[in-house]
Formats: sequence, C-alpha cells, structure tokens
Amino acid sequence: MSWKELIAGCFGTNDNLLAIHWKDHERTINLINKALSEGAVFSDIINEIEAYLVDEGCSIEHIEEQKSMFLRVFLDVLSMKVRV
Repeated sequence: MSWKELIAGCFGTNDNLLAIHWKDHERTINLINKALSEGAVFSDIINEIEAYLVDEGCSIEHIEEQKSMFLRVFLDVLSMKVRV
C-alpha cells in the first residue's frame, strides 16, 4: 500500500479533523514514516493532504487548519527520529 492510500485514515470520518482521535494520530505518524521511507518530502505529503481535503469538499479555512496540525505532527515525528 502506498503512503498516499493512508491519508484518509488520518482524518475523522464526519469532521475531517486530522489526528484528533488517538487512532487517527497513530495513523498520521505511520503515514509520515511510510512516506519518508518511500522518499517523499514534507511538500509531497502536504500537497496530497490538501488534495484529499479539497476532494472532500472542505473549506479553505479548514484545509489551512489541518495543514497546520499536520505540520505539528510532522515536526513531532522528526524530533522523535533525531532523539533516537
């Protein structure tokens, strides 16, 4: 399974909020790790997330909020990798 196929699982079913539920957060971390292991960079992932949210019919404001949340999770994952 490609990392792109993991994107939908990172969001709430009804609200399209990223990583709010602990399981969605875990899936987001897995998405980041898989994407990075396949050679993707931050911009690749964030562009795919934006495309997913546009396809879901989300507002620009909502998309920007979720992109900010993704950045926070992404930086957390990177900091965990640096500590190891």
